[in-house]
Amino acid sequence: MLSFTLAFYLNAHRTGLRKSNDVITKLILLTVTTGMLTTLFNIADLIAYITHPDNLYVLCFNFMLGKLYANALLTSLNSREYVLKDALTDHETLGFTSSGSNGNVRTEPAEIHIAMDKLVVQRLTIKKPFSSDL
Repeated sequence: MLSFTLAFYLNAHRTGLRKSNDVITKLILLTVTTGMLTTLFNIADLIAYITHPDNLYVLCFNFMLGKLYANALLTSLNSREYVLKDALTDHETLGFTSSGSNGNVRTEPAEIHIAMDKLVVQRLTIKKPFSSDL
């Protein structure tokens, strides 16, 4: 349920930039594939508990669920390079993808201006007079 919600949220918030859309697509695929197996085991665990609440069939699925969640975590950590591999190349220009009137996809160059301001905060120290100075 959580993986499908995340996939729906990611799909609804696509940016229009080709590279970020590719990253979002890869994230959706990884989220759904790692969440699908754990969802199946959660459903099997629920069915086993509902059908036989007095037996210990549930423990079999519970032991497996812990390992599946650990594998899903390791998969998401190991897939960072796969997800960001094409997104971090500097030699390509950014472009918006949109479909034209005849359905063909065209790429329009985008102008992006980035400005950075520097904020300097200095610490002001005030010396308190000693009681003997008064």
